[in-house]
Amino acid sequence: MKSNTLKSNTLMGENLKKLQHHQWGTINGYANECIVAVLKDEIERLKKQLQPFDTEHINNTIVTLQYRIEGTTQDTSPSVQEHEMTWGTEYE
Repeated sequence: MKSNTLKSNTLMGENLKKLQHHQWGTINGYANECIVAVLKDEIERLKKQLQPFDTEHINNTIVTLQYRIEGTTQDTSPSVQEHEMTWGTEYE
């Protein structure tokens, strides 16, 4: 028996789910948008592991990932949504 339900990945974080196509379940977006979503999800997971002591390495990793997000988001390319609004108008 074939199921018509959308496949879901329980490992997918909330930020990446925002880029998931509502019908097909595929990820839609430019590479930098996908990278930022995954990095934000990883930061959220790491923050849950922080303890009052002996987790400085986790904090260092969080800071490194935040710098990576800053470097990735400095790209001025339009988002997928901005690009979709202009489809077909480039020939007008």
